[in-house]
Amino acid sequence: MNSKAVAYNRSLSQRIRELEGRYSRAKASGDTGEMRKIKQAVVVMQTESRKEVQRVDVEIKDQTTVVSETGSSSLRSRVSELRSTRSSISSNQERLADLGNQIDV
Repeated sequence: MNSKAVAYNRSLSQRIRELEGRYSRAKASGDTGEMRKIKQAVVVMQTESRKEVQRVDVEIKDQTTVVSETGSSSLRSRVSELRSTRSSISSNQERLADLGNQIDV
């Protein structure tokens, strides 16, 4: 699960960078049509990222339950990695929210 979440977060970060670049160019040129498209993309990505966070949260909860039952140190480490990944995804969600708030169309 964590490798999928890490790959998702990497992809999300890259897509946000691309949207930020597109927004900068659209703002500089006054292209409101492009800014609307970017705003729509932000909304879609926000929904998608919320779903991913929910999946990660469920996995964290499930693995935490197993850790408490078994005391497995390897699972404890995986839970820690998942929490770190979740934090990174949350940071990207904040970037998306900031970008969406900047777009005034």
